[in-house]
Formats: sequence, structure tokens, C-alpha cells
Amino acid sequence: LAGASQPALLTRRVRSLLMAGSSGGSGGAGAPPAKLEQLPAFKEVRDASERRALFLKKLQLCSWPMDFTNGQIDAREKEIKRQTLLELMDYINSTKGAFSERTYPDVVHMIAANLFRGLAASGLRGQL
Repeated sequence: LAGASQPALLTRRVRSLLMAGSSGGSGGAGAPPAKLEQLPAFKEVRDASERRALFLKKLQLCSWPMDFTNGQIDAREKEIKRQTLLELMDYINSTKGAFSERTYPDVVHMIAANLFRGLAASGLRGQL
């Protein structure tokens, strides 16, 4: 691995995380929280290391897939997740170096958890 390029190492790491189904960082496997709680906004946290920790906590919060087929179930938690995703996008777009080698596993885990999940049955199934 001494002669391997950085992108090749990263690609292998991402692939191994997806195959294992867990994150190497703080966003690992486990039971979802019983109730999602709103985390502080990035602008409320002054210390850079605390902002990085908050970034990881927000990624972890957004790693739990939710059923959006029924808007009445868990509406508060869905709104918290939606707002947190918007805050994450804003933070990433406005912060130089928001991603580091340490945050990649958590980012990949959050994306994979939301992309690679079962989908609700379609109402058109009986019409085919």
C-alpha cells in the first residue's frame, strides 16, 4: 500500500465500508434513537473542533432512514432531519475543508443508509 495513490486508497476504504455496512467513524451501526432531538446550529458553536464534532453528530442523526410515505407518522422527527440535512449542505458549501479523511466514512455511511434501503410498495402493483 506504500505506493498506492490517495484516491485509490480512498476508493478501497469507501468500498469496504459499503460492503461491511458500517461506518469506521462515529456513525456506526446501532439502534436508532427513540426520539430525534434538534442539535444546535453550526453558527452557535464557536470552537472549530466542536463544529467538527457537531458535523459528525448531524451526519449520524441523518443516517437513520425514515418512512416518508405517511406524512403524519413521525412528522416532528422528519422535519428535524430535513432541517439538519439543509444545515449540513449549507455548512459543506460555506466551510473550506468541511470534509477530511476522518469524516469520509461518516459521510459515506449517511449517504448509503439513505440510498440503499427498501422502498415502499407501489400502489400500481395490482394494475400490472
